[in-house]
Amino acid sequence: MGNRIEEYELKEISVVITQELINQYAEVSGDHNLIHLDSEFAKSSMFGHIIAHGMLTLSLIDQMMDRKFGNVWHATGVTKCKFRGAAAINDHITGTGVLNKSEELDEHLRLIYNVTVRNTNTDETLIGGTCTIDVPKP
Repeated sequence: MGNRIEEYELKEISVVITQELINQYAEVSGDHNLIHLDSEFAKSSMFGHIIAHGMLTLSLIDQMMDRKFGNVWHATGVTKCKFRGAAAINDHITGTGVLNKSEELDEHLRLIYNVTVRNTNTDETLIGGTCTIDVPKP
C-alpha cells in the first residue's frame, strides 16, 4: 500500500442529537421505546433522561464508511462494535475511523479500521470497535 494510505483515510462525521432527530429515527425504524420519546418515563430510567437510539448513534459509523466506499461497503463491509454509553439531547457526537491493518488477498485488499463514536461534549466513548471491508486492489 505504501504512500497511498491517504487514499483509505476516513473523514469523521458529526451530528448534534435533537429530539426531532430521535423522533424521526423512531418513525423510520419503528422503535418507539419510551426511553427515547417520553421525558417523564425516561426520568425513571437508569439514564435519568431521554437517550438516542443506539442504532442511531451507530449509524454515524455506517455513514462514514458509506461516504468513503459506497456500494463496496454495502457488499463487503462488516462492523463489530460494543455500545459503551448513550447519547442525550444536545450531545454532539462524532464518528471516526483509523486504518489499523491491511491484508493483501488474491483480488482485494482487506482493510480493518478501528472506529469510535464519541460524545464530544463529555469526551466519552459511546461506541468502539472495528469495520472490515474488502476493496479492489489499486
